[in-house]
Amino acid sequence: MQEEGADTGPKGKTDNSIPAQSGTKIPESNRIECHQTKSLPIENNSVKDLIDNIKQNAPTKLSDDEVKSVTDWAKKNSSNVEYELSQKGIDFIKESEGGFKDKVYDANSGKNATFDKEGKIIGKGDWTIGYGHKLTASEISNKTYNSNGITEKAAEKLLLGNAKSSIDRINKLVTSPISQNQFDALVSFAFQQGNYNKSLTNIIGLVNSSKFAEAAEMIKNTGNKKSRRESESEIARSGNNWCGISGGRAVGSVCREPSPRRPRPRPPGPPP
Repeated sequence: MQEEGADTGPKGKTDNSIPAQSGTKIPESNRIECHQTKSLPIENNSVKDLIDNIKQNAPTKLSDDEVKSVTDWAKKNSSNVEYELSQKGIDFIKESEGGFKDKVYDANSGKNATFDKEGKIIGKGDWTIGYGHKLTASEISNKTYNSNGITEKAAEKLLLGNAKSSIDRINKLVTSPISQNQFDALVSFAFQQGNYNKSLTNIIGLVNSSKFAEAAEMIKNTGNKKSRRESESEIARSGNNWCGISGGRAVGSVCREPSPRRPRPRPPGPPP
């Protein structure tokens, strides 16, 4: 997120274009240079466009650290940022949804479903499979998931499909640059609480107003999933700028106010 007092353009972006033939070095990299035949306006290019262009025009192949540096820079400077859920974010949601279940089960009782000879689920229940996927009426009537269950790979694909609407919603609502951890936390919150939950709207409002610490605190105190909310709040706070507006600093994954300065004790001197 943009630090307070920074000179920013639209949506908090700091640059407007990559100068033509300038050999401009990307921040945090010592040798990435951009040799282009024309100016590349940042506001008209996606993150992927910017990264691909820099890779193609770099004088030598970029190292993994340099690719990460370019990616971070592009996310900060593109007005068409489309964040994606990181693998850590995916893993967190998996764990929060109760882990992998290969068989259809009733989320209320925890018991596996039973099937008749035609493969239809017997009885009623809150039928769930994979990583917390709630079976739709269509999936039940069409017997999409039978006694054979589901593989982990298919379950993750199903989870990502379910999470896409939350990913798109956060990308649409957030207008202030945010870190990957902050994005992951917001997606997890929306995924469990609902994409149009009033609390989500209020949290995003705080984020877009640079009230980052307040936003993290609201995540923590919303809903009845206390453990998950606390974890999401900590994930969000681990982004460097969530603590910056109140003068605090990130210590590990915890946002703390700086300790007050205390006078240094004087060494004992000779008696008067």
